Amino acid sequence: MRVHNCLLFPALMQDHIFRTAVLLYFMCPTGFATPTQLKPLCKDQSDEAFMSSFISLYMIVTLTVYVILVLAGSPMEYKNLNNGIQMPAVGFGTWDLRAQECVKCVDQAIRTGYRLIDTAIMYGNKAEVGEGIRRSGIDRTELFVTTKINSPYASYEKTLAAVDQSLKRMNLDYIDLILVHEPYPQYMQMYKALEEVYRQKKVRAIGVSNLNRSLYEKLLENCETVPAVNQVECHVYYPQLNYKAFLAQRGTVMESWAPFTEGRRNIFDNPVLKQIAQEHGKTAGQIALKYLVQNGIIVIPKTSKETRMKENIDLFSFELTPREMNMIAQLDEKRSLFGWY
Repeated sequence: MRVHNCLLFPALMQDHIFRTAVLLYFMCPTGFATPTQLKPLCKDQSDEAFMSSFISLYMIVTLTVYVILVLAGSPMEYKNLNNGIQMPAVGFGTWDLRAQECVKCVDQAIRTGYRLIDTAIMYGNKAEVGEGIRRSGIDRTELFVTTKINSPYASYEKTLAAVDQSLKRMNLDYIDLILVHEPYPQYMQMYKALEEVYRQKKVRAIGVSNLNRSLYEKLLENCETVPAVNQVECHVYYPQLNYKAFLAQRGTVMESWAPFTEGRRNIFDNPVLKQIAQEHGKTAGQIALKYLVQNGIIVIPKTSKETRMKENIDLFSFELTPREMNMIAQLDEKRSLFGWY
């Protein structure tokens, strides 16, 4: 950035005072040259005034750019769903967050830069998620809210009622994505109800969760709307990349739950992930998430710690090399850690 600024002033670079000042600017341990340091180089007061003004302006511009970058937060990538809407590639999971802790964490996550918030009826925190959203002050249209419907609502009529209850509990006019939480015996009826609320525009997209290939194919044979998302177990030990490609060919995006394995593996101490993390100045957790995101998989890590919130969303300032991607691919155990599939 500093070199680019110098190149913007080729005429000024012809002046020996300016050239020396630029050198001091780069060489000074504090990162900039003060007017006192430049004084011996100046012929008269006009030179002093010029150099003092230049450095002051440069410091102001640099600070302004820094503040803008900080306020802007981490950049975000998006996945296009099969109906044209965009879904953030990284979201905030709310599983196991309850009461005021949930409200606080959702609020903090949104202020940190998250725009995808994932909840479920099963989590018992819909009202708290809605309150956290309101507390953040972010316009609703900037957010992408996902919820999931579970077994107590396993019928067509009950699913319709569950959608209305979810809207009321979160105090929202619409939900961005609703999923059938698990492959219950009545999952086909539940999905047909989701197709109905999709037509009614109560939800912007619909999908499923934890459907294996055979159940997913059976759904495709009997539905009118191809699921936009299939949220499944997915992490470096079981990334399901072949299934991800299969889903993508049919218009469904894969989303990962438990990207950190929920403690079934000490992913943060994995030597391969730690080695790659050191090369990028990141953490093992960030590398684990980046591997999935770089493979086109949406992730929704959950944490109640602000520092980890910031880490988990900071995935777009670096790229893993093909060699690093291959190293992580070797961690695949090709089996579920949760007994699914």
